Amino acid sequence: MTKRAILFILGLMLIASGCAGRANEELAKVEVGMTGQMVKKQLGQPAKVRLVRFTGHEDDYLVWQYNFVPDRPT
Repeated sequence: MTKRAILFILGLMLIASGCAGRANEELAKVEVGMTGQMVKKQLGQPAKVRLVRFTGHEDDYLVWQYNFVPDRPT
């Protein structure tokens, strides 16, 4: 498992954590080692894609943002 894969999944989970119910169901479909195409097939097209440099890292990381809207207002 690469650092990029770990950071990608952690970033995806952090972004989606605001809508816990549906987000948990959707994120359960994502597994370490999946390609970008596999993630898109499971979750669809991301709402936003950006390069991020995390503190203490020398590389930029591609972060896909998904916005999961709850079925009912919370």
